[in-house]
Amino acid sequence: MYNGLYMSMSGKKPEREQSKRVDVEEENGQITMEQLDEMIERMVEEKIRELIEERVDRKIERSIEEFRMGARGKMMLARRLTHPIPIRNLDRKLYMEMRRLAVRRGMTVGQLMNDAMKYYLENHDKLALKRRKLQILQRLQKIGIPGAVDPEVRDLLKKELEEELERINKRLEELENL
Repeated sequence: MYNGLYMSMSGKKPEREQSKRVDVEEENGQITMEQLDEMIERMVEEKIRELIEERVDRKIERSIEEFRMGARGKMMLARRLTHPIPIRNLDRKLYMEMRRLAVRRGMTVGQLMNDAMKYYLENHDKLALKRRKLQILQRLQKIGIPGAVDPEVRDLLKKELEEELERINKRLEELENL
């Protein structure tokens, strides 16, 4: 039971409210507490009606979409909302290794895959930089062979490759410190 602006569960105002009349001034006259209660109740009912209509509209839109898609579409929509995300072209041997590892660790394959993908994304830049560093070192080794490249070209290439190597080393150091 509410005391104040709202009616009780029985629909009657509490006795205390019935005997006490509070007037509120308005431009066109006065509004009683009862009228104010009615206005608030109408506003609340209207808001509830709007919310229900919005929800019904969403359900109708989804039903129309399902109808347009047909039975197959309904299954696909339900699957899209609840079914796991498939990984296409996954190597079966690799999957079985991941599965064995997950069992040993007491995890699901999904949890292990999430960890593996997170690790990959966090370390992808490091791996790419290390790969490029290896390429530069191999190239420096090739241009160091006497007679393989003109001495002037070798000096220019060596300088550029060493500068790039320095930038890579700085970036790798930054990534290691994160």
